[in-house]
Amino acid sequence: MAAKVQPTKLTTFFEGHRRKCFLVQWIQHCNRAGVSTIKLDMRLPLLNQPVLGMNDEIGEPFGLMAKNDSKTERSAINVEIEGMTLDIFSTDTSKDHWVSTTGAKLMKLYLATVGEGEKKEVNLHLAIYVPFTKEMMEWAAIHLHKDFYIETVYSNSESKLAFATADETELVDDDTEEDEGPDEGEDEPELDPDAQDDIPFDTAPPAGKSGPRELKAYHLNHNTD
Repeated sequence: MAAKVQPTKLTTFFEGHRRKCFLVQWIQHCNRAGVSTIKLDMRLPLLNQPVLGMNDEIGEPFGLMAKNDSKTERSAINVEIEGMTLDIFSTDTSKDHWVSTTGAKLMKLYLATVGEGEKKEVNLHLAIYVPFTKEMMEWAAIHLHKDFYIETVYSNSESKLAFATADETELVDDDTEEDEGPDEGEDEPELDPDAQDDIPFDTAPPAGKSGPRELKAYHLNHNTD
């Protein structure tokens, strides 16, 4: 069996530009040591969107898939981006972020095409792993299946990724509805004996506003201290 190609390590992601995102799903991971992370499965629309700051590793396959006569429906992007500060905003012009975290790791990137003609979309899918915090968990619960904007900056804030190493992340990863499984020739990951059940969250809170007041109210109502 051919050796698995190691991902290219990057330190930028649409550098200096906010990107519109959609939160597909979020999952809390926890191992026996009690170390928790949050995995955010995100979808970013690319077609008919600004391409400023787009990484070449994303831009080259996107340019081919964006063509009207392209037959490519999916293209894996073998990169990882870690040591990032992740800021999440409600709009592309908001001055204050909703929530911010250091030590973010972006991985499992791929491009996917849906629809045809005027309804065609080319979207970037990725998983962002962040250290578990109550603030991030509450934000994810409120913004599941909603749009928002993200901006990332390399801050060398890996913290040596003590909360989840690359191998550990692979072992506890959970398939989503849009995950088509391992690429051809790639082995399924083995189960981690130290991992507890993942906690998937694929239902949103009752519909309504999700502004600062609602986030504060959610925090107060779900305070278990």
